[in-house]
Amino acid sequence: MKAFALDDTGDLVLNESTGTFEMIEGEEAAQQKLFLVMNINSTELEWNENIGIDQLNLLLNGDDESVVAQLIDDYLSEQWPDTYIRSEITEFTVDRKHRTTSLTMNVYLTDGEVINAQSTILATDGGEDDASD
Repeated sequence: MKAFALDDTGDLVLNESTGTFEMIEGEEAAQQKLFLVMNINSTELEWNENIGIDQLNLLLNGDDESVVAQLIDDYLSEQWPDTYIRSEITEFTVDRKHRTTSLTMNVYLTDGEVINAQSTILATDGGEDDASD
């Protein structure tokens, strides 16, 4: 897999010395592809409303690992039907005080590739010791 490189803000990376767009491939490209599909809200893109995960459902259930795992699995099965096998959450941490859930996961593809990715979900139920204090 080969793709245009994106910076931390999502902009294309331009090689200053050559004036051409930077390209990435392999695991770096796969991680970027996964990052992009996981951070687009459903129906956010007017030109393709089929791309995007239900961010509201992730927010409402962000502290429940089994629900988050199922949402990710369903979404990636739909987005990458020919290449996706399964995903596995390897780390899941809920920080109620800051209302975030951080997770690390492996995504297994049909070509044998395993993508390791990290993500943060915001606005989980903060409970009594939440960020509004």
